[in-house]
Amino acid sequence: AGWEEDGGEEWQSLPCDIFQAPPLVPVGCNSFTLPLPGGGGVAVRPRRSLFERTGSGAEAAAAVREGVGHGADKGRMTGALLWDSAVVLASYLAASRPAAAARAQSRPISGELAAGWRGACVEVGAGLALPGLTAAALGWTTTLTDRQECLPLLAAGAADNGLGEAVAVAPLAWGDPAAASALGTFDLVLASDCVYEVESAAPLVASLSALVRRGGEGRGGEVLLAFDEAIGRHAAVAAFRALATSSFEWEELAHELKESVRLVRLRPRASEGEA
Repeated sequence: AGWEEDGGEEWQSLPCDIFQAPPLVPVGCNSFTLPLPGGGGVAVRPRRSLFERTGSGAEAAAAVREGVGHGADKGRMTGALLWDSAVVLASYLAASRPAAAARAQSRPISGELAAGWRGACVEVGAGLALPGLTAAALGWTTTLTDRQECLPLLAAGAADNGLGEAVAVAPLAWGDPAAASALGTFDLVLASDCVYEVESAAPLVASLSALVRRGGEGRGGEVLLAFDEAIGRHAAVAAFRALATSSFEWEELAHELKESVRLVRLRPRASEGEA
């Protein structure tokens, strides 16, 4: 359909009944808490005024002071809202990582990861960072990244959840090799709601490839990715998958939260030196 490639304007105003199922994040939601195993939760605060770039004060000023991307991000600050894919990815982390800790004991990996399935984690295009904050609350050493305009949201989310000292915040433009190199490599790379522009597919794959830790015999890191097919960005998904599968093994993971949200594990393909 023509609206799929409209630069991100028309789909933002479509009625909610385009979704195959009711949205996980209620329309107009200004606070959302994801429960954690054993009690407590991770809370984020969607900011519609920032999303529409109509707010006032320091946050709104920061939102318009820097470059605002292209496509959907040019018309709106997409990172200021909570999207269903982020809920699916964060819920998967909360449900699966405690069980993964026991399995990790027998895996041929070393260091902090083998000690309890807790290592270094980075979230790209984090926005409100529900997945990254969830990882941090579960014990991962976590870095949250996004465009410069979103960094105040990341810092506020970490502070609101008492994770200010446990979480690092850094700017990252996809496809910038120097910025990715400065961050280092990670055992777990998170990305939700990042696949929606054809032009962003190659830079995103490049950054994921640069950030994920590599190693043979099961010692490499992994990417956990979530995207929602209900928003209709099929060309972007096709472009991303074509590029990603040249560098990663693609595995779709089951979940029961929303049928249109795809949850994918990407593992780096071994090079000749690692095989």
